[in-house]
Amino acid sequence: NSWYPNSPMTGNKLIGCFVHDIGGEGIYSGLTQENGYTVTSSWSGLDTVIVGNRTDSTEIAYNYIARTTWDGLQIAHSGYGNLIHHNIVTNFGTIDKDNQRAGIILGGDCNGSVYNNTIKNGTGNGIEIFGFGAVNVYNNIIDSVGQTDSLTDVEESIYANYHTVSYISRPALQLNIYDNAINHPRVRGAIRISTSLNDAPSLVENNTFCI
Repeated sequence: NSWYPNSPMTGNKLIGCFVHDIGGEGIYSGLTQENGYTVTSSWSGLDTVIVGNRTDSTEIAYNYIARTTWDGLQIAHSGYGNLIHHNIVTNFGTIDKDNQRAGIILGGDCNGSVYNNTIKNGTGNGIEIFGFGAVNVYNNIIDSVGQTDSLTDVEESIYANYHTVSYISRPALQLNIYDNAINHPRVRGAIRISTSLNDAPSLVENNTFCI
């Protein structure tokens, strides 16, 4: 019952929580492995790809997330209509673990909007986008992130890349990044969009920078 396409969870909401001093992710909604896990049968030796349960229309809002050893907030494998807004994420990725130190992640197989958040003082990227379709990132304040010690050129304030989904057809990622305030970005970049053949043209405009 927990395998795709059975029993999708629709309309999950996490509103108004204080999440702090966490040994791992502060909020982790959905499944990072959007193309599933390969499981080998102990008796037949055959591999089976199992795609986990999808969510849809997840909303994470008005939360205060502080001092997480890994990522602050993540939605993944969640289809359309996801909203991440009015959250404060601070002092995230405190153990500086590779691929586990971002502030806010709209992950693979996700469409939606990330807006009116404050992301501050972290070792990894402030906002990461890996979704599909038109994704809006606006009115966020991103301050003093990307402070990792494990990379010489550190990390970005906003980073985006398209993650393909093998089992379902999704439109190309089309980013709209506007009206954000990015303070003290590191040398790798304030905004970096890693392009591929699966990306649609992106719009980046009217962002302010304090270098």
